[in-house]
Amino acid sequence: MEEAKKKAWRQKLWLILLLLVLEIVVVIWALYMEKRYFGTAEGQALSAQLQDYRGKLDALGILRYPVMVLIQILQMILALIPGGPLAFLLGFMFGTVGGAIVGTIGNIIGTAAIVWAVNRFGMKFVNLFCNSKGFEKLKFLHDPKKRDLLFFIVMLIPGTPKDLLTFFAPFTKMKPENIVWLACIARLPALILSTSVGANLAGGNLGATVILLSITLFVSVVGLLMKDRVMGGSEPDAAEQSNEV
Repeated sequence: MEEAKKKAWRQKLWLILLLLVLEIVVVIWALYMEKRYFGTAEGQALSAQLQDYRGKLDALGILRYPVMVLIQILQMILALIPGGPLAFLLGFMFGTVGGAIVGTIGNIIGTAAIVWAVNRFGMKFVNLFCNSKGFEKLKFLHDPKKRDLLFFIVMLIPGTPKDLLTFFAPFTKMKPENIVWLACIARLPALILSTSVGANLAGGNLGATVILLSITLFVSVVGLLMKDRVMGGSEPDAAEQSNEV
């Protein structure tokens, strides 16, 4: 059994190495295409078109900020649209820093709302918005000695079920304020990376956009490969599980 695990990890490491090589190729290609293409009339026209589209979004005025915060909150609760494309849109509309700020405000309010509702209504609220069977994968978070740290690490890794974690965390007896600030800080690196993609796209920087997008995808794939090892922690005994959940 141990040898099988080692073999599986060797295969994952080789896959990560292959992805890294592919990442380098994509970056070189992006730099070459930007130098060759964006000096042409077609490239300038595309850049102007993107700027025009951004101007139309800006026409919403100050209302665009609360609207996007509300969309961010709804995304967390209802999962109406994937979080990644929404972060790209935030960067496209508000820039890297502005998009990250708007997204973080939405994450704070959304996380706090979910934690409050779960503590208030329990599994009835959870079952309205997600499949609680996914909680089986998160039992390792019941360990009070490692709970908060593991929660932060899992939230930090791209590709982990962050929204499911947010719904599950209140059942682990984590302090509500810890859930909110740990979740929002852990989400921030991926949020900034995604908003920078959107900001560069809005600015017509094709090379930078492709590079950042490829980095985002690379980190996400590595996160998916690593998450099972991180989430495969110790599980509590049956009595403790029944008391907790």
